[in-house]
Amino acid sequence: GGDGIDFSYSDIFLSNVTARRITDKGVSVGEASRVWASNVLIEDASYGVVAKDSSVVKLDVASFHEVETPIAAYVKKPHFSGGTIYLNGVKRLNSGTDYHDAQSKFILAVGNDG
Repeated sequence: GGDGIDFSYSDIFLSNVTARRITDKGVSVGEASRVWASNVLIEDASYGVVAKDSSVVKLDVASFHEVETPIAAYVKKPHFSGGTIYLNGVKRLNSGTDYHDAQSKFILAVGNDG
């Protein structure tokens, strides 16, 4: 409960997503999912986009406003490895920390904002 969008064991393309007033994660990606997302806006949430448990997120053009932790990647379930997030054109507006690495088991690649 509390996530805006939650994926498990999925391959998904997201475009033009807005999530507001989310009590936990705006976009939660777990259990070996692969998500390609573009034009994402998340406002008023604890977490913005999270990759966990062997998942990969490719995030192109995203904005975060009043989000405590905009980007996070970690291991939640011990039989998986960490999450991977590739970022391009991501902006943090009036949010808390930049990036969160709960257990130092993730890859974060930041691209050129152009």
